[in-house]
Amino acid sequence: MATITTSGKLVVSGVDMSYNGRNVERGELFTLDGARNDIKLIDYHYVREFEAGRPENCDNCGKQFAAPGHLQNHRRDQHPVR
Repeated sequence: MATITTSGKLVVSGVDMSYNGRNVERGELFTLDGARNDIKLIDYHYVREFEAGRPENCDNCGKQFAAPGHLQNHRRDQHPVR
């Protein structure tokens, strides 16, 4: 049986979730660490591989998002203007 390697794979989160002790927002780009359940995250569509494109960067914290709408939601929720 072949082993599938997920470590180092750049993915987009489809949901808000916790991954290996860190909070990941919907639409956020992050790299899989090769954790035990990475394959399930992909199979159950919690994450998907990031296709070619230019990520949207948050100027406040540096997080990257797959689409402008995800970045706007992040800014509204995490960096509200006071």
